Amino acid sequence: SLPLIPNAVSWWFINSANRYIIIYFLGQSSNGIYALSSRLAMALYAVNSIFNLAWQESAITEFNKVNRDKYYSNTFNKYFILEMTLIILLIPLSKIYVQHFVSPDYIDSWRYIPILFLGVGFATFSTFFATGYMSAKKTVGAFSTTVFGAVANILVAWVLVPKIGLQGAAIGLAIGFLVTWLLRIKQTKRFFNIEFDKWRMIWVLILTSISLFLVFRIENLYGLIAISLVSAIIFVFYNRMLMMTILKKLKGKICSAAILDSIEI
Repeated sequence: SLPLIPNAVSWWFINSANRYIIIYFLGQSSNGIYALSSRLAMALYAVNSIFNLAWQESAITEFNKVNRDKYYSNTFNKYFILEMTLIILLIPLSKIYVQHFVSPDYIDSWRYIPILFLGVGFATFSTFFATGYMSAKKTVGAFSTTVFGAVANILVAWVLVPKIGLQGAAIGLAIGFLVTWLLRIKQTKRFFNIEFDKWRMIWVLILTSISLFLVFRIENLYGLIAISLVSAIIFVFYNRMLMMTILKKLKGKICSAAILDSIEI
């Protein structure tokens, strides 16, 4: 269990390290703006932690089964699409929220939220692969990859914050978790092999890039609402099968509960 502790607190540690760098180079006021941006990203991270807890149990249960790689691949590809299309939806919504419901003193915080959302995505993907270390009882790899990711974040943030400000801290965080994820993809091949749905992943990443570009270019509220609606359509389109499965299961549980109530009556 000991090597897993740094992995569990990696988001807190990397985010805290960024704040000290921001204070050193930019001062407390900039740190306040970054803290607001991080708060929304941390909310998304907390939601993802619910899935990760459930996934750990399923991954360990399926680890020694014949169809393990197929099961892992199917789950990750669906999870990747779900996470990235959710980020596409949240990017314009976060700008609308900050510009209309947050104090004018923190109005610039929306600029850093999209990159932090991407950082959350990379963090959750790296957590997904961390189950390989737990299943194989080789958790030292989870520790080492977290350390490399933290070092990458600190180095990038230290170089970029003096040059481009708070965006440098956000980019550093995203790169740090990306490094962690890529290292875990390579290391966990000893335990399982995930086949990526590359073309769907590429298309979703292209759509994410377009969303980022449009949100940074458009200031009009109606334009942002239009982007949000299109993003919602993209989210539903890519996750329609998953949503239908969830609805069917919920419907089944509701029907079962109604039958039980009728029996009791």
